[in-house]
Amino acid sequence: METLCYFYHPDPSIWLSVDPLSDKYPNLTPYAYCANNPVILVDPDGRDWYETTDGQIIWDDKATSQKAMEDVKINGKYLGKNVLVGTHNRDENLNEPINTARFDLYLESDKTGPSATIYGNTIPCDVETYGTLAEGIYPASYAEYNGEAALLINNGGNCPTVKGNFNPIQKKNKDSKGNWKPIEEHVMDYIYFHLGNYGRASLTTSMGNPISTGCQTGYNGAGSKVKWREFGKNLMGFEGVYYLRSTPKPSVYKKDGCNYK
Repeated sequence: METLCYFYHPDPSIWLSVDPLSDKYPNLTPYAYCANNPVILVDPDGRDWYETTDGQIIWDDKATSQKAMEDVKINGKYLGKNVLVGTHNRDENLNEPINTARFDLYLESDKTGPSATIYGNTIPCDVETYGTLAEGIYPASYAEYNGEAALLINNGGNCPTVKGNFNPIQKKNKDSKGNWKPIEEHVMDYIYFHLGNYGRASLTTSMGNPISTGCQTGYNGAGSKVKWREFGKNLMGFEGVYYLRSTPKPSVYKKDGCNYK
C-alpha cells in the first residue's frame, strides 16, 4: 500500500508537500489544510468516500482517487472527502413528487455514514421553462442564500441539463438597426442547494412566483425552516462535491439463499 508523507511548517502555517488530491480542488492552494478551515474540517489521513456498485456510500482508507481504487481493485465511483449526495425521484418526464428527493451529507469528520439528511426536490418549479440539472458530480462549497446556509454548486462552469436550457423571458431590446434581438439562452453556470418553500409544500409561492428556477431545494412546506436550519449547521465550511444520482438499483439480490440478477 502506498505510504504518503506530509511535512508541516509551523511558522507560515502551511504544508510543505502538495495534497495528493489537489487536482480535485483547483480553486484551493494544494498546500492548504482542510480548505483553510481547520476549526470546522479535519483531514486525519487524506482518504475519501466512494460509491459501491450497488449504491452504498463508503469511506475507505485506500480510496484516494479513481485510479487508486482501481489499483487496489475497489469497484465503485470515487467521490471525495466531503460529499452531498442527492438521490432524485424523477420519472422519464422529469416529474418528481414534492419532497421525495433525498439529500445525504457525508463529511470527512464522520466516517460512519451521513452526518445529516433532508428531503426536498431536484427539479425546478417548471421543467418546461427552466433547466433541470443532469446527474453527475459537481464542485460545491458553502455559501449563503437569502441569509440562510446553502451550497454553491458548479460555480463558474456551465451546468449540464436534462432537456436543454431555457429562458422564459424574451429580451425585447432592439439592436442598432431597430431589429429585435434574439432570445437569449438561459444557461445555468451555477446553482444553489438552498432552503425550500417555507410557506407551503410547493415549488411556487401562493402568488405563483418560483421557489426554484433550476436549483436544488430542501424540504418544502410547514416546518421547513426548522428542518433546513438543523441540516444547515452541518454545511458550515463545506468544501467538496455535489453528487446527483438516481435511486441505486442493486445488481444482485438474494432469495432463499441464492443470488439473482
